[in-house]
Amino acid sequence: MKDMIKRYIPFAIIILAVYMLVPLFFVLNNTGAEEHPITYDLIFPLTAIICSVIYGKKYGIDFFFSLVAPVIYIPSMIIFNGINSNNIIFVAIYLVSSIFGLFFGDMFFAKKSKEPEPSLDIDLDIEEGSNENISKNNNYETFNEDNEKDDYYDKDGEDNIRSLSTEDEIDKILDEIRNK
Repeated sequence: MKDMIKRYIPFAIIILAVYMLVPLFFVLNNTGAEEHPITYDLIFPLTAIICSVIYGKKYGIDFFFSLVAPVIYIPSMIIFNGINSNNIIFVAIYLVSSIFGLFFGDMFFAKKSKEPEPSLDIDLDIEEGSNENISKNNNYETFNEDNEKDDYYDKDGEDNIRSLSTEDEIDKILDEIRNK
């Protein structure tokens, strides 16, 4: 939980600064925040989208983060305009903007780490003094590491190429190794 809050704080501060200072600028100039719809229709949604894109790029999709912009807008709404139906609609708009930014940041800007392909771990119960099983298991080497089928050849010179392309073949080979 603390880790999540630490990730939110820088973005929440930016959103809070924009949502409080921009309307304050209009109020101090005696023009009134409600007379400048550009703040509510353009600046606030863009702030939510930009912060969400950056967050989505860095941390991936986090739906709790999409609640930051609407929740921070509520005090700004109450202080500068009061509660009315138009301002409630803006809460929904900022929520949708945040969700859009998260998806956009995660889909187009996030660097996806290539997950390693699952490896076949063989857990053999080898009794003490049974070096014969160990030498037989180590008798096969990778034929071609770049080949997707994982072909194997016998180090003793036999041309026994084994293709591990299906699970049934893998099970057969494992059974052979266990039975030897």
